[in-house]
Amino acid sequence: MTHPNEAAVLQFASINAEAEAIGYAVLASDFEEARFRAHLVASLAEDLGLSPIVDAARDVELRLG
Repeated sequence: MTHPNEAAVLQFASINAEAEAIGYAVLASDFEEARFRAHLVASLAEDLGLSPIVDAARDVELRLG
């Protein structure tokens, strides 16, 4: 039996993994990768209706140039 929110939990875990990857990319000065990961975070968060996370991820994209 699967939990009814299993898909949402897995998407949230993906958001978390991508957010962590943003940090590693920035530490490695790979800003293109960091922007790509921020875009993924925004897309995943948008699917879940997490507008504050979408806004934050888009802000990160803009700040990374």
